[in-house]
Formats: sequence, structure tokens, C-alpha cells
Amino acid sequence: MRIFITLLAVLCCTSASAQDKVDNDLLMGYLQDQQYDQVIRYMEETVKPEHPNGLVILANAYYQNAQYPESAQYYKKILEIAPDHMTAHQQLGNLAVQQFKHDRAYPTFYASRN
Repeated sequence: MRIFITLLAVLCCTSASAQDKVDNDLLMGYLQDQQYDQVIRYMEETVKPEHPNGLVILANAYYQNAQYPESAQYYKKILEIAPDHMTAHQQLGNLAVQQFKHDRAYPTFYASRN
């Protein structure tokens, strides 16, 4: 399931490749092999900091690599750029649930509906 989320993000982010010169074939290979550390390294070098679709790939890679504080940092950065970014809201909610911080999870999930 976790790899599906990232693969979906990559497929939905064709604009990221135009903006950031992302090599989708290379990125997909890393994701299919679940080499999240490679995804992180590649995306940190490639993605522009103001591009939410590229940042979500990076944030998801951190999430799937169990680097939760780093993933939360990038999801929050995405929301600074695009306050209605559904994936960022949902993933922050997932992080809050994993940490048993349900009082934070509900507003985050609710915001993803808008």
C-alpha cells in the first residue's frame, strides 16, 4: 500500500518533471525496488523548493523510509506553498494517528476534504 501511494504521486506529478527535470524512469525504478533512501537523495538534489508536487514525492519517500519527522517537515512545507494540498493534509493526519495524537489528526483529515 505504501509503495502505491508514492507511485500514484509520481504518476500524478508530470508537472514536477517539467518543473524540476525529474527522471521519471529512474524514480520509478527506485520506488519499485523500495529504495527510498535513493528517492530521497535524488529528489533532494532535483526538486525545487517551491514546487509542491515534487515535494510530496520527497515527503512520501521520507514517510515510507520511516523518517517521520522529516516527512512531517516537508508536508508542512507543502502546505505553506499550497494550503489545500490534499495529500499533505492526509499524510500529516496519518502521522498524528501513528503518534496517538488524535486531537491533531482530526483537523488535518478534515482539512483534506476541502
